Amino acid sequence: MSSMAAKITAAYFDSRNMDYMISEDLTSITTQFDLENTDGINVFIRFDPDDHTVNLTTSNIITFPETKLPEMLALANALNCQFRWIKFVVDEQNKSIIAQDDAVIQLDSCGEEVFECSLHFAKIVDAAYPLITAVVSV
Repeated sequence: MSSMAAKITAAYFDSRNMDYMISEDLTSITTQFDLENTDGINVFIRFDPDDHTVNLTTSNIITFPETKLPEMLALANALNCQFRWIKFVVDEQNKSIIAQDDAVIQLDSCGEEVFECSLHFAKIVDAAYPLITAVVSV
């Protein structure tokens, strides 16, 4: 079932000349942000069927060796305290760290809301990136 919020957001992204891909079923958008501290990060935007909520998830921010797992779990906890607007999650199986965010949206303004949420989300990931790489490289 297609999402009206995804269609509205795609139209808003078009108006901002953003590069993105919308899923065939019109329920999710993938975009990339070029950041200061990283080469860029993919953001997956999934719209719930009710068109009132959206989830943002990054691709792997970084992968790490298994020996770093305890430090990465502690780091995710610290990042979640420092950056309260999004959550950092350690994928123990893939040995990676990702970020996620959930937001409530209104259909009549969702394009701008999702754009602003995505931009804020990417900026937080970018701010956290040096902290993440510092743990992996030690």
